[in-house]
Amino acid sequence: NSGEALPGWLNVNTFVAKGDLQAITDAETVKGSPVLKSAAGRFKPTDVGKLCTVDKATSNTVSLYTVIVSWQSTNQVTLRDAAGVSATNAGAIWGTDDTKAIQAAIDEIDVRGGGTIYFPPGTYYIHGAPGGAHGENAQLRLPSVGCPTGRIVPITFLGACRPVMAMLRGLADNC
Repeated sequence: NSGEALPGWLNVNTFVAKGDLQAITDAETVKGSPVLKSAAGRFKPTDVGKLCTVDKATSNTVSLYTVIVSWQSTNQVTLRDAAGVSATNAGAIWGTDDTKAIQAAIDEIDVRGGGTIYFPPGTYYIHGAPGGAHGENAQLRLPSVGCPTGRIVPITFLGACRPVMAMLRGLADNC
C-alpha cells in the first residue's frame, strides 16, 4: 500500500484524527510542580493544548493525565496539573486526542453496514470515553455485532504499513 486509502475505504483523517502521538522515556517531574522536562528535546510549540500522560507522576503507581498549557523549549513544557511525586526517567506520551474522530469513523462504518476504516501512518492517541449515545463507558464504542438479531457488521481496520489489524465479528455481550 502506498499510504493512501483505497476507494470505498473510510479514512480516519476525514474525521480529523491526527495520529501525532509522541513518546519519551526520560520524562522528569518535581513534586508540586507542573513543569515536565525531557533531555530528548522533542517538545514543539504546537504541542500546547495536547493531552499528556506521565507515568507514575501522581503517585508511584498512578499516571498523571493532563494537558500541555505552555511551551518553554524543546526540553520543557508546562502542564495544567502539578506532579504528585518527583519522577525521573519516566515514560510520557502526548498528542491530539483522536478518540472522538475514531469513534465517528466507527459510527459511520456501522451506519454503512460495515466496511474498512483506514489509518494513515501515525500513532493515534485514544483517551477516555467519548460519551456515546447509549452512555457507554469505554474508550471506543464498537457496534453490537453478531447479536441474536442476526445483525453482523464486519469492520476492518487497516494501516498504511500493515495488513489487516483487526476484524470485528461479534460482541454478543453488548446486545
